Amino acid sequence: METPASESLAPPAREKLDLSRLFNLRRDQAEPQQIDGDVRAGVRVAGTNLWVLFFAILTASVGLNVNSTAVIIGAMLISPLMGPIIGIGYGAGINDFVLIRQAMRNLAIFTLVSLATSAIYFGLSPLNVAGSELLARTSPTIWDVLIAFFGGAAGVIALTRKSISNVVPGVAIATALMPPLCTAGFGLAHGRWDILAGALYLFVINGVFIATAALVIVKGLKLPSREQVSEAVLTRTRRIIAVGLTVVLVPSIYLGWRLVQDEIFAQSARKVISTLKADERYTIIESTPDPKDRMLRLTVVGNRNDPALAASARVLMEREGLKETRLDIHYAGDARAEGASPVKPEDARDEYTRVLSQQIKEKDLSIKALEEQLRSREAEEKKASSLYAEAHAQVPQVEALTFAQGWQSTQGTDKTPSTVVVLQTSRKLSRDDRNRLEKWLAVRLAVTDLVVMEQLQPAQAARKKTGK
Repeated sequence: METPASESLAPPAREKLDLSRLFNLRRDQAEPQQIDGDVRAGVRVAGTNLWVLFFAILTASVGLNVNSTAVIIGAMLISPLMGPIIGIGYGAGINDFVLIRQAMRNLAIFTLVSLATSAIYFGLSPLNVAGSELLARTSPTIWDVLIAFFGGAAGVIALTRKSISNVVPGVAIATALMPPLCTAGFGLAHGRWDILAGALYLFVINGVFIATAALVIVKGLKLPSREQVSEAVLTRTRRIIAVGLTVVLVPSIYLGWRLVQDEIFAQSARKVISTLKADERYTIIESTPDPKDRMLRLTVVGNRNDPALAASARVLMEREGLKETRLDIHYAGDARAEGASPVKPEDARDEYTRVLSQQIKEKDLSIKALEEQLRSREAEEKKASSLYAEAHAQVPQVEALTFAQGWQSTQGTDKTPSTVVVLQTSRKLSRDDRNRLEKWLAVRLAVTDLVVMEQLQPAQAARKKTGK
C-alpha cells in the first residue's frame, strides 16, 4: 500500500529537549576498571612521577623567582601533584581505605620533596625579593575554595571519560597546586613565616577541595565500591570530612570578607583622591590608600599647612563612607599636617618641577588644539570666498554665498550630517541656473546631503514685495 503524498511530505516531529540526556555523564564514561587504573597510576610516587615533580618544582621556582607568568603556567601543566589528591577523593568515594592511605602518604612525600627542592633553590638564588607572582599566593580566600572545587570536579569528570580530554591541562592551571608549594619554599628559605603560612594554607585549600570534588563526582557516577563498610564507619568518616572542610573553609571566608572590605575602602579612597586632584587649588603629587591601617596618605606640593585641604578631604571622605579613616597629609616643605613628616626639599623641588612640566605640556596641547581650530576656520573662510567667485562667474545673479556644515535632527531619528548653502541673488534664479548650481556645488563640496537655499538681496526682496 502506497503512502499518500501528503503524509510523505509532512515534516518530522520535533524532538523535545531532554535536559537529563544532555547532562548525562554516563554516555561517554569509561569502564570502571579503566578509571581505577588511571587513578592508581597517578597516585604512584616512584619513577616517572617523582622525576617530573622534581623538574616541575625547579621550573615553577624559576618562574616565581623571575616573576614570569608563562614559566609558572608551564610548571603547572607538567606537575603530577593532582594525582594523589584525586586518589584520596576517589578512594573515599569507593570506600578504598588502602588507596586513601597510599595517596595521603605519597602526597606527603610529594609535598616534602617540593618544599625541600624549592627552599634549596631560593636559598641559593641571588634574587631574594618577593615579586608579585609570589605574593599573589599568600592570601587565599573563599574564591580559591570555589576555584579548587569546580576545577577539581572538571578534572575528575575528564579523567573518567573514554577519550583523552583537553580539560585536564586547564584544570592544572586553574587549581595551581605547584606555585603555592614553591612560594612556601621561598618563605622557608628566607625566614618569611607569613609567606610560608599563607602559601601552605592555599595549598591545603586546593588539596582538600579538589579531593572533595573528586569524592562528590565519584559518588554521583556511582562507581562500584571496593569493600562494604558498616554504617558506624561511614558516619565517623562523614564527620571527619565535615570537620576537616569546616576547619579549612572558615578562615578563607573571613579572608574573603576582608578582601571585599579592603576593595570597597580602596575604591572609595580613589574617588576622594580623584576629586581632590581635580581641584586646582591643590597639587597632590602622591596618594596612598592604606586599607590595612584604614588611612589615606597624601603628599602635597606647598610650604604651608592649608586647612582647606584637610577640610575638603574630610567632607569627601565622610560622603564616601570613610568617616573613621585617618587622614595623613605630607607637605613638600617645612610645614606639615596631621602627624606627617616633612618631605626633603630636594625631593619636593624635583617633584614640583615634574608637576609644573606636566602642566606646561597640557597647556601646550590646548594651545595646539586652538591653533588647529583657527587654521580650520581660516581654511573655511577661504573656501567660502572661492566658492562665491566660482558661483558668480557661472551665474552673475549670485551676489553672495554662505555655506555651513552641521547636523540635521528630526523627531524619532538620529542626527545626520548636512551641508547648507545659502545663495543671495539679485533676482530669482531660473530653474536651469538653480539646477546647474546645485549639481556643481555637490561635486565641488564632495557631498550628497546638500541643501541649497536662495535669498533675494534685501533691496530686490523689498521691490518684489511692493511690486515696484
